[in-house]
Amino acid sequence: GPVLVGAQVAAAADAGARFTVAPGLDLAVADAAAARGLPHLPGVATPTEAQQALRHGLTWLKAFPAISLGPAWFKAVAGPLPQLRFVATGGLDASNAGAFLQAGVRVVAVGSALSDPTQLDALAKLTRATS
Repeated sequence: GPVLVGAQVAAAADAGARFTVAPGLDLAVADAAAARGLPHLPGVATPTEAQQALRHGLTWLKAFPAISLGPAWFKAVAGPLPQLRFVATGGLDASNAGAFLQAGVRVVAVGSALSDPTQLDALAKLTRATS
């Protein structure tokens, strides 16, 4: 689940987590993860948040909610911030994940689509097409 406060970082590390994920950008949580030797994937939804994360040394970011941002957002942000790598999450499925990958997203994360049997074959085809 999402890590929102430093105590959750400690609990995640103690449970054997290898990284932490958050829905938003909280630099104190990022620092807590770094102190425990865990890579942290914070959520961002604006270029300002992305730039703040980069200044803090975070180059892999979770763009959330990706469906609201749209593929064009990633192309626009890549212009001034090409060193960032994005994981797109929130509202993605087999019908739209390819557009995000074509826009430069490095990873697309699907959630509810995995519980839809009609999505599984389409997601598998997308995986093979982008491998």
